Amino acid sequence: MRREDAKEIHKFIIDTIKKEKYSFITDNKLDLGSPTIGSLLARKVSVVDTNGNFIASDLESVLQEVVSGCKLLDVISISGEYYVSPLNDLVICSGEIDIYLPSAIYNVGKVIYFKNLSTSTISIWGIDGQMIDNAEYTQLTTLYSKTAVVSNGSNWYIIV
Repeated sequence: MRREDAKEIHKFIIDTIKKEKYSFITDNKLDLGSPTIGSLLARKVSVVDTNGNFIASDLESVLQEVVSGCKLLDVISISGEYYVSPLNDLVICSGEIDIYLPSAIYNVGKVIYFKNLSTSTISIWGIDGQMIDNAEYTQLTTLYSKTAVVSNGSNWYIIV
């Protein structure tokens, strides 16, 4: 493994575990910093959650814990009218298109990203009277324009 790859993996492990509010135990002591890649490889590090529950004690288990918490984006490319699935995370668009969001009611907290790969206008519509930032629709009108929306359970809001 190249040194750069090892550093990237180490950073990913540390960042992800900290984001999940886990803590590290190095040599039976709470480690408020970040364990070194050497400590991880030497199996001298354990991971505990905020309640002190044991999560993992070796690199393989730590990696399994980190990877199991990761989600790959569901990406779809479209070039015609499309009804967004609640499973879609990123919709890549080409051509003049009308896109219809899923119901905000059943998708609280759902974030959907859109990217326009053409100079055509992409129109993104709410359904059943649901609004997008208090409007019936929003548009992407330029090449490489983008947006993201999130549901609050009754409407959609532009966040990017």
